[in-house]
Amino acid sequence: MSVRRVKQWCEVSVSDNGPGLQGLDPKEIFNPGVSSKGSSSVHGYGLSAVAWAVNYWKGEYGVDAIESDSGCRFWVRIPLFEK
Repeated sequence: MSVRRVKQWCEVSVSDNGPGLQGLDPKEIFNPGVSSKGSSSVHGYGLSAVAWAVNYWKGEYGVDAIESDSGCRFWVRIPLFEK
């Protein structure tokens, strides 16, 4: 996990070394109900909740594949407000 300032943004990113996106479309994984897990007990709403909150705060979000099968980097950027 890392936190840094990028111009007028606060960027928080989380990286892992898991199986990667496993054929999922990076543009779709923030939609409700999308999950990389095959289990019926996983509903795929965590990333959509993140997307909703970031949109509410007028920020940006995304995912970068580190390698095709070797992890991902999820990031959010929230605008900083000057006093």
